[in-house]
Amino acid sequence: VCQYVQLQNRCNRRAPGAGQSKLQRFAGSSALFVQTARPQDQVLLLDAYPAVHEDLLRNIELLQGPLERKDVQMLCADSYRWLLQQEVSLFGNKGVVFLDPPYDSVNSFHIWNLFMIQFLRTRWPSLTVALWYPFIDEVQTANLHKRLADLGVGDVLVAEMEVERPFQEQAFRSGVALMGAPVDLKSKLVGELSSLGELFGN
Repeated sequence: VCQYVQLQNRCNRRAPGAGQSKLQRFAGSSALFVQTARPQDQVLLLDAYPAVHEDLLRNIELLQGPLERKDVQMLCADSYRWLLQQEVSLFGNKGVVFLDPPYDSVNSFHIWNLFMIQFLRTRWPSLTVALWYPFIDEVQTANLHKRLADLGVGDVLVAEMEVERPFQEQAFRSGVALMGAPVDLKSKLVGELSSLGELFGN
């Protein structure tokens, strides 16, 4: 948890207009993966939109300099179609795929996500798949959880977090659903998410 908060602080210090005491920007999934990758890891980042792809490149270079590491690749491509075309050798004994879709059409993306999760966990059974989703309402979220469980690709571990925003009536809430997660992750998350909320609240 402390490492994660330090990383967020570091990203804010290096961001344009930095110098404020509180966190103003969030280091997204791409920056987090690059910053936390171990020497033996390979990181592959995909985004279908050229403008977003260019922004990601600039942000990562802002954090660590020119993107010259051989263990990090960034492609401007549709990740769903790209993954469907890959050989079994893409992943070794272990791997993690994080799906972070734009959700401009929630229903269509849920269909794609369910299909992709089933494909990934069937083709690479040892793979851990993490899906980010916005919390829209209780009914829709419960339906998503049920449909994930009905895929039959293993246990589903869900972690949700809510951020209360001053002067706004509605809090922001989102979650991550994990399939193929390590067996001890659930017990770790209980304490770590609580600590994370306290640290970010200070």
